[in-house]
Amino acid sequence: MYQKVTIDRFNLISAEKKMRKASLLLIALLLTGCANTPNDPRFRSLSNSEADSYRQQLISAYKPKPRDEDVMLQPVNISNACLVKVDKRDAEENKIKVYWFGACSNGYASGEGRLIQIGVNNLHQEFFTTLNENHDPSGATTAIDFTRNKVMQGIMREVPLAENSNPMASLLNVFKNNKKEDKKIRLEGALIEFHPYKGTSNKSDATVFTGEYSRVGGSSKGIIASKTSPVVLWQNRKQGYIFQVQDLSKIFPTDVPSKLIASRTMISSYDNKPGGVGAIRLMNGVIVPVVWHGENPERVNVAPAYFKIFSKELYEAQEAADSGRRGAQVAAEVFSNYVQKNCANKKVELPNGLSKKQYFEFCSYLGAQAKKVRAAEADYQKELARAKKKADKLLAENTEKFRQEQEHQAKMAVYQSNVRAAQAQANAANRMANAAETAAFNQQMAQLANQANAFAAQQLNMVNSTRMMTPVTQISTPRIERKTNTYMIHQSTPNMVQIRQIN
Repeated sequence: MYQKVTIDRFNLISAEKKMRKASLLLIALLLTGCANTPNDPRFRSLSNSEADSYRQQLISAYKPKPRDEDVMLQPVNISNACLVKVDKRDAEENKIKVYWFGACSNGYASGEGRLIQIGVNNLHQEFFTTLNENHDPSGATTAIDFTRNKVMQGIMREVPLAENSNPMASLLNVFKNNKKEDKKIRLEGALIEFHPYKGTSNKSDATVFTGEYSRVGGSSKGIIASKTSPVVLWQNRKQGYIFQVQDLSKIFPTDVPSKLIASRTMISSYDNKPGGVGAIRLMNGVIVPVVWHGENPERVNVAPAYFKIFSKELYEAQEAADSGRRGAQVAAEVFSNYVQKNCANKKVELPNGLSKKQYFEFCSYLGAQAKKVRAAEADYQKELARAKKKADKLLAENTEKFRQEQEHQAKMAVYQSNVRAAQAQANAANRMANAAETAAFNQQMAQLANQANAFAAQQLNMVNSTRMMTPVTQISTPRIERKTNTYMIHQSTPNMVQIRQIN
């Protein structure tokens, strides 16, 4: 009748092995990728201390928030003393009334049971847990905030003193108050927040944090994911700063321009202001060290050893995600058994001030939310398919344009090669033609010279013959030295010949 509801219904991460594999891959890339990234002289180089200065500033400026005060309230449905610990602010501001369905011991609620808190503004919260000697939730716990649509499910553990943020401050508080210091409670499980998908009340997105969470100090580490978003976030919240790795590898094809970036690693403040040195990992595996100026990265050079800090932070987030998943699964089993035992009896006698709807709402709440999440995920997958089709079309068009461009360039290369070959052939033909014309001209000139010499010899013979036939009186005349001039025939163009005097 009642279907078991586990964290896997809402968690984007499908298996621990895949989570660990992805995380270990990021760690390996951070260590080896930056080592293989050579320094570029175009960008400034930073020492490890300079690169880590922003994180150190956040740590120095960190001031822990004061612990929330608790008060003890008597459950409405129990006549004998059975006090329950609740948050003082909730008790005062929300005017809450508590209902306890469990055992009482020495005037306090104890052991395994169900705690219901009803307050103003339709406040409705429930805890399915085991109260320890300090009256705090422990062990397998499921908490549901019906008003804000939030669920917490996992194992509540006491944090050893060594894990407290400031052991000395805790010790001083013990002496100041002259009482035993309460230990910090940590959840190893999942925090789920439901909110309408694109404003539709019958469809819900589920943002899931899987890891370790402590309300005191606000520390948390693990993985944040959603059924309707491709982004997966590794997060490690420390004293004053937050380490984050945004896995963007699954954004394509919903956002084609972002396909070049696989992940972004950064340090940010509690108010989500990135700063200091982080890294951008490209789809080809290359790690690019950057300084984050808000959301704007500046390329820099850093030593590979700097990123050992990031690898440690990421590994802690992964380990917390693994323990969170196991804790959530255990708590889901316990809660499911409680549902099966208590939701079938509709004839239960209700206490004053508690409606039937309020009492039985937990029975179907998670199942109803899971149905809404599946509806939202179905829409998201349709949108993703349309985006992929559009992206594939764009990719095909770009591929065809690239192919045509490559083909055009190849044709142009062949054409230019043919042009160069034809030009060389034409130049050779011109040289041969010019040589032939020159030879023909020289031959013509030689023939003319021979003809001229023959004509001169003929004329000389005629003169000599006449001189022999006619006696000539010897006349004594002064001797005149005759100068002989030399001329050269010059071809200026193939069709023009010039005669130039040399001396």
